[in-house]
Amino acid sequence: MLLPPGDWYDYWTGLRVAGAPDAVVTVEGRARVRTEADAPGPGLRLLPVTPVLEVLPVFVRAGAIIPRQPLVQSTGEVPDGPLQLHVYPGPDCHGTLYLDDGTSFAHRGDGYLRSTFRCERMGEGLVVRETERAGAFQPWWREIEVVVHDAGAFDAPDWQPDPVARTATAVVTPARLADGILLPRVAAGDAALRALRNPMCNPLPLPDGKYADWGTIDMTFDPKIMMAP
Repeated sequence: MLLPPGDWYDYWTGLRVAGAPDAVVTVEGRARVRTEADAPGPGLRLLPVTPVLEVLPVFVRAGAIIPRQPLVQSTGEVPDGPLQLHVYPGPDCHGTLYLDDGTSFAHRGDGYLRSTFRCERMGEGLVVRETERAGAFQPWWREIEVVVHDAGAFDAPDWQPDPVARTATAVVTPARLADGILLPRVAAGDAALRALRNPMCNPLPLPDGKYADWGTIDMTFDPKIMMAP
């Protein structure tokens, strides 16, 4: 697939994907490395995709914030659960949500809700907040579940990590989101040390079949490995 310039995320896995400008192409029966001259337009990036019958390739541009809601069968059904905001960090990271009753013409007045959300870098961390709100329509949600993709290493008790999907998730009230919530990232070196105490990591087995407590674990190294060139 050829994607426009910029970084992209796989919609289904939430993982950041990169283009492959060095992908191999076949020209006149001979394989060679693809160059930008092979792309049909400037800045396009080639992304190899393995087709799967039940999955439609969908990608999200870095910098998007996409709202989601629990499944409903009609506009008259009230969703059960929090509103989700999926944040895909990138340049000019923002998204807009619009909501009304779906049945009347009240939106011609102030019977609607339009909210703008932004994700901004603050030092080594990210701040997600609702920056603008217009309209008087009362939304159905009482909580907002913020999911930051490609979260990297972070150290914050309010955020729940998913090491496989590489996400950080926090459930907050709309009032708190208006003030802004911070996802503090940590440096790679600090992340490696903190991972030793992270309950998401597998504890080390001891000879008696028990498992070590992260607070009292002793680290030992094989001298032959440590001295290897």
